[in-house]
Amino acid sequence: MKYELVIPIEPKPKARPRATVIAGHASIYTPKETRVFEAKVAAIAAEHIKEPIRGTVYLRMKFYLARPKRLMRRSDPEGAVLCPLRPDLDNLEKSLIDGLTGIAFLDDSQVAEKYSAKLYHEKPYSPREHTIPVSALYDVNYGRPRMEIEINGWDEDIVLGKEVEY
Repeated sequence: MKYELVIPIEPKPKARPRATVIAGHASIYTPKETRVFEAKVAAIAAEHIKEPIRGTVYLRMKFYLARPKRLMRRSDPEGAVLCPLRPDLDNLEKSLIDGLTGIAFLDDSQVAEKYSAKLYHEKPYSPREHTIPVSALYDVNYGRPRMEIEINGWDEDIVLGKEVEY
């Protein structure tokens, strides 16, 4: 089973759990912004995924962040550019995987292999420009913050101990 998704919202990192004391009892909670983001991811994924993968899962994730103005000069590359700054890649992965849990796969412990990249999105194109990549004509999310995900389920034979070749 294989799913490919584009989630057209700005990627958000998983925030650390917060602690509070209410009536003398300690309570730990996930911040609202993180819960809202994970709910949006789940809602979008649920529109495209009919049933969760039950076996081992391989994830390929690309996080396209808003491109800063300093990378919008004519001399800067047109395509996506690696992002070496915050937010941390592992926190972006956590929030996305938590949003997909229960929709794309039953539990995040099923993820056995993953690839991820954090990039600044492509330069947006204005109507005055004449050189628009062919892929941009078909992808309404080109040049915008988004997340692209490929989710693969492996055969049970591989899970049960046969050697995997790369």
